[in-house]
Amino acid sequence: MLYPLSYGRVQAILSFCIAVNAGTVWFFRAMAGDGMPDLVMLRQHLTIVEEHIAKGLKSIERQRAVIDRLAAKGLDLVRAKDVLRFLLEAQELHQQHHDRLRSQLGL
Repeated sequence: MLYPLSYGRVQAILSFCIAVNAGTVWFFRAMAGDGMPDLVMLRQHLTIVEEHIAKGLKSIERQRAVIDRLAAKGLDLVRAKDVLRFLLEAQELHQQHHDRLRSQLGL
């Protein structure tokens, strides 16, 4: 079944990105106070970000498969490629957030 850009997929992608932004805000709130983040909270947040990265990789893989199926049928790829580009950008943000957390934890 092909879902190049259904309304539900767009909403899922937007929810995913909102969660990323909410997580970033949560991280910076952890830095408030004495300036030293709670290490337990940072480790928990790192686990969450790693889950987001794994889910993002699966979404990217699925979207590439959608593009391949659409291309094989000679259908328009513009929207599907836009979604893929959006997913790749979101994945890059997750990776950057992951790297910042690891740096904070000294990993």
